[in-house]
Amino acid sequence: LDQPPLNVFKNGEKPPEGLLGKVESQFKLTFPLLKKLDLDEVVIDANARLTNGRAKGLVGGYDIQGATINFDVTHETLTAKGNMLVGGVPADVSWQNIFAADIDQQPPMKLTATLDNSDRKLLGLDVADVVSGDVPVTLTVKRGRGIEKKLKLRADLSGAEMKIPGVGWRKRRGRACVIETDIGQGSDKRTELQNFTIRGDKIAVEGWVALEEDNSFSEFFFPIVTLDVVTQLKAQGRKRNDGIWKVDVEGPTFNGQGFFSSLFSLGKATERNSRTAKKDNRSGVDLVANINTIIGFSDQTLRGLKVRMSRRGGRLTALDARGTSVSYTHLTLPTTLCMCRSRWSPGR
Repeated sequence: LDQPPLNVFKNGEKPPEGLLGKVESQFKLTFPLLKKLDLDEVVIDANARLTNGRAKGLVGGYDIQGATINFDVTHETLTAKGNMLVGGVPADVSWQNIFAADIDQQPPMKLTATLDNSDRKLLGLDVADVVSGDVPVTLTVKRGRGIEKKLKLRADLSGAEMKIPGVGWRKRRGRACVIETDIGQGSDKRTELQNFTIRGDKIAVEGWVALEEDNSFSEFFFPIVTLDVVTQLKAQGRKRNDGIWKVDVEGPTFNGQGFFSSLFSLGKATERNSRTAKKDNRSGVDLVANINTIIGFSDQTLRGLKVRMSRRGGRLTALDARGTSVSYTHLTLPTTLCMCRSRWSPGR
């Protein structure tokens, strides 16, 4: 029974360690009693069922509960499919073990779920100011040699509404948009969303994001941000120890038709505000932006825009924006003028 053809778990992907529950199984193996046994000579008819599966911190630090997984075994593969609660959110799980393949050649384990606003909040992903609606998500776990694991995340936002606060960009439901990223650790042991990309209708973003222990954002760097074909930016930000975000934005061109009105909502995605929550003066954003060319209404443009803006506790507290219009010698917009939510265009 120690011969490789009968030891079905020897070289392949094992069920996750720490997964507890009740297992009922039936195995039937038919094979000749030979000194040297080939896998093709073994006929396997087996199945198993795991119920009430549970584990702590098994997937991205989230607990697993209520898992039900069915296993089917042939002489070539072991296939597992089922469902579970990941951090309280329903998800489907599947993986396959190919007996003749090495561990680094095994198919990845897959977790799939559709997350709505409440699911994301339950998982600590409070991004309601950026994404609204149902988002299908797939997490793949690829085992390597030793304990190495490669985690990849794919989220399809085509059926959801998405907006980028502070930029005035919005994606409506039905427009294609996909987020893909590798999940790993940085040099400082923080969880990082590496090779982070957003691809879709009139949007392309590349960079990385660092997360805190509660899965909230702590730092980001996007060297490529393209919106509506016109806007081309580079953005980076870091959350300081006092809870204030320091954000720097620069780029050659920007579609500024909704720029100043959008400044009133900048930072809400990072401030975790709600209508019923008390204002937190420790939350906020300090933004510095330098844009070479702003394209406004009626084909007007603004050159050399420099913006300094601050928000505290959900309120705009300071704003200074200066640039040179192609129609006017100099345009200065002090805070008192920007406080009005009127439509803005260069030259007005």
